[in-house]
Amino acid sequence: MSLLTPMLRSSPLTDWFSDAQRVQGMLDFEAALAQAQAVCGMVPPEAVGPIVAACRHETIDFAALGEAAVGAGNLAIPLVKQLTVQVKARDPEAARYV
Repeated sequence: MSLLTPMLRSSPLTDWFSDAQRVQGMLDFEAALAQAQAVCGMVPPEAVGPIVAACRHETIDFAALGEAAVGAGNLAIPLVKQLTVQVKARDPEAARYV
């Protein structure tokens, strides 16, 4: 259950505020960041594809993310760690740029 579930239970907005959408928004940011950094020369262009391909909430272990967020004090750090593992499976070199 999400924190907002009781408030939005019967609302058409429920899906918009789901944990999956929240995490997907964070992953969309990571994908856009990699693309922008490639334009600026901070990330090799060939690293962008594997990073963007891994930025899908379906690849995230939400239970592990929630547990790790307690220790990290936020969602971003453990999310980036999971994303890095996903990118590394696609392209070990690209994982350096997550």
